[in-house]
Amino acid sequence: MSIYLRGKSWYYEFVYKGTRYGPTSIGPIPHEEALAIFTQVRTEVIKGRWCEQLGSPVEARAARVFGPIDVSRPTAWDRLARKYLAFCKSNLRPKTLTRYRRALNTLKPHFGRIALKDLGPADIEAYKQARLAQHLSVFTVNNELRALRALLDMAYEWGDLKEKPVKRFRLLRQDGLSRARVLTAEEGPRLLMALTPRLRPVIRFALQTGLRHNGLLTLHWDAVNLQQRTITITAAYSKTHRPRTLPLIDLAVSILQALPQGTPHGRVFG
Repeated sequence: MSIYLRGKSWYYEFVYKGTRYGPTSIGPIPHEEALAIFTQVRTEVIKGRWCEQLGSPVEARAARVFGPIDVSRPTAWDRLARKYLAFCKSNLRPKTLTRYRRALNTLKPHFGRIALKDLGPADIEAYKQARLAQHLSVFTVNNELRALRALLDMAYEWGDLKEKPVKRFRLLRQDGLSRARVLTAEEGPRLLMALTPRLRPVIRFALQTGLRHNGLLTLHWDAVNLQQRTITITAAYSKTHRPRTLPLIDLAVSILQALPQGTPHGRVFG
């Protein structure tokens, strides 16, 4: 067996010296291109040069034969990615949307030619190793994998996939790695002393409320109620994607009271 058409995608499958290669998806491409890729794969197997690499092994070989994927011709990946990013724009924070858009662009060269229903654990593992070989951090690779998992989950929920292609999606282990960092009682005052007068109230307020970077910079005076001693975080910048009202302690209230409230843009920390 060489190549065959299943649905809209070409697949290859063959046996050489007792080892079966495939079935592997080449993608929804013209027959001539699929045949050329299959011939290239089989030739390298015979010469002992074939190896798994770059998310989809076919993708690496296809790139050598034809160059980069033709982005002017939308693929199933492109259509699903656009649909998912439209969902993200309506339901997630702008910062999350930016992160997912960047991740999907990074994932495309590795998974763009694979029919998503045929995506398997081996493809995921090959992608992990390829990215780590580029000296990227575990956090970065896991963030990309989370974007892929979210894309597949939504494709299944929308009915674009009849079943989840990868049911057990393993991220890279992060043993001994953590971004958690808590200031000690001695470090807090030293940090405040090192700040400029303009930044000092911002960081003091962050320490008293636990607000994140985006929450601080997007806080407007119309979301502040000094009488009720509360602030409201909009859904776009809330971790739960829902508006939240936070109570303020005395020190946080005094920080706000000392700030000018007549800024043209209406932001608290402008």
